[in-house]
Amino acid sequence: MTGSTFWRRWAWPLALVGLALLALGLRLYAIDRQSIWADEGISRTYALRPADVIVREAARGLHPPFYYLVLHAWSRLVGSGVAELRALSALAGALGVVVTVVLARRWAGNHAAAVTALVSLTAPLAIHYGQEARMYSLVMTLTAVAWLCYDEWSRHGRRRALVGYGISATALILSHAFTPAVIIVPAALGAWQLWRSRRWWLLGIWGVGHLAMAVISIAWLSLNRERLAAWPTGAAHWYAIPFDTFASFSLGRDPSTALHAWLVVFAVVLVASLGRLRGQAAPWAPLLWWSVPILILMLVSLEQPYYRPRFLLLALPAFHILLGRGAAVLHAALIHRTRHVVPVTALLLVAAAISPLHREWFDPGAWRDDVRGVSAAIERSARDDDVIIANGHAQFDALQAYLERPLRREVVPRVRPLERAAVEHQLDALGDRPRRIYAIYYVLHEADPESVIPTWLTANSFIAGSRWYGGVQLAVYELAQLDGAYRAVDAVFADTVALEQVRIGPEAVLPGDAVLLELDWRLEAVATPLNVFVHLVDAAGRIIAQYDGPLAPAGAAGRQTQRIALVTSRDDAPGQHRVLVGVVRASDGLRLAMSATNDAFELAEVALITPQAAEP
Repeated sequence: MTGSTFWRRWAWPLALVGLALLALGLRLYAIDRQSIWADEGISRTYALRPADVIVREAARGLHPPFYYLVLHAWSRLVGSGVAELRALSALAGALGVVVTVVLARRWAGNHAAAVTALVSLTAPLAIHYGQEARMYSLVMTLTAVAWLCYDEWSRHGRRRALVGYGISATALILSHAFTPAVIIVPAALGAWQLWRSRRWWLLGIWGVGHLAMAVISIAWLSLNRERLAAWPTGAAHWYAIPFDTFASFSLGRDPSTALHAWLVVFAVVLVASLGRLRGQAAPWAPLLWWSVPILILMLVSLEQPYYRPRFLLLALPAFHILLGRGAAVLHAALIHRTRHVVPVTALLLVAAAISPLHREWFDPGAWRDDVRGVSAAIERSARDDDVIIANGHAQFDALQAYLERPLRREVVPRVRPLERAAVEHQLDALGDRPRRIYAIYYVLHEADPESVIPTWLTANSFIAGSRWYGGVQLAVYELAQLDGAYRAVDAVFADTVALEQVRIGPEAVLPGDAVLLELDWRLEAVATPLNVFVHLVDAAGRIIAQYDGPLAPAGAAGRQTQRIALVTSRDDAPGQHRVLVGVVRASDGLRLAMSATNDAFELAEVALITPQAAEP
């Protein structure tokens, strides 16, 4: 075999192998840099269960069990760590790139395949979900495989391709509740083709097969009708879905407005894809593949918004194929002027991905919910008699991947919609046993719109503060009694806020325990919202523990009492520490002065002691 013959035979397969390796590398890069989040925690919990339990439990969840079963088998092969679980999505995404490029070459030629390869290789949305332990990357690839099998069967009538289509389409139906939206188009095209060719027996099989898929989908949606009716609001309205999808497909999740100028490039290429391309079929297949799921999601969102960009990831390969075809159309139209249309178009489309990918990999502000950070914060001070509460099981599923300490866990509320009396009784039952409550709040405005949980905890404990970890909030409450009498103080901040008396205790604490404070304030017509800070400072001036939280809204006046806990870490060194308090403007963080040289008031000294010193 000569060199030229070898390359003619093997250049395309070798190019696909190289493309797959590049795609896999981009999806494996920094795959465990971000924390696992709630939905991934659900996947991990399913993966660790036996297969029969997965099927039973999935029947009570929103999505069918196929992905969870595959993830279960995968975890038995490679492990159940965060990176290992996400690697399944990375592998599926890389294979999806290859299948997409094969379809682009079939439907629009080599130039289209080259541009499709680069765009799908670097697509920010695909890379994001290629690094998430959820079913979306697998669904995208199964969709592309189903279309490839359908195309092979419709062109050449091969039965193995028809079998492949049936398997991949069934796997799709059993992977996600929305996947029927993408099966509709090949189902209709195949039925039309069989009708025209008068192959009645095969048309019957085709119809029965798709009818079975429809029955499975309808049955699953019926099982979950209550969950669907209670779907959280706040997503894009139906009329915004096309633009939001276009922006997400082009620039990734939540693209900043500064990047929207790039959308002009994508729009021009996408419109060009509708043009004629000599020797190639019209773009009906990728166009319908891309648009029909969007239209269906718009229809089902007319009354209640269901849209999430990830639900439409199954249409992303079609979008990439259309971009490749658009580049090929532009090349054919402008070939008499320049030969650089394809490389320039490809470079522009890839350049648009640089900023979103940099944000994805290196900007913590754009990352998933940081459950790993929540776990680390709990580990620093928790004791075995503490309790963690969360307003959903998914938070515990995610926390389980990081938190080694076997703390008691409670889901509050146990049922939804929340009933105030039941929740207050559930929280009151915790009161005599734990020392501290770590409350994990996730979309609390949906689970607890009247803030029953945080209101009760604030009224019945000392709040140690709260912090956001992405979209998850960790609030810490100390369940303790503060003995002793109030002590009068004279601390006036900016002539409008006065701290009149305090109660502090105990005078000595162990590392990991808390200093408790009750602060009585007098407010004089506050002009702007104010926050208070309380710091526990060591001899070197380092902050060992702190509380930062709201003091008063604008216009507040009168008296107010705060109950605050300064929680120390188990790793803090013993020594004498000072308790400092101050007031800041919430708008800009500017401290209110007590005098020309002082903006904080020292309340007391507290000793941090060793366990040995605490023994009688």
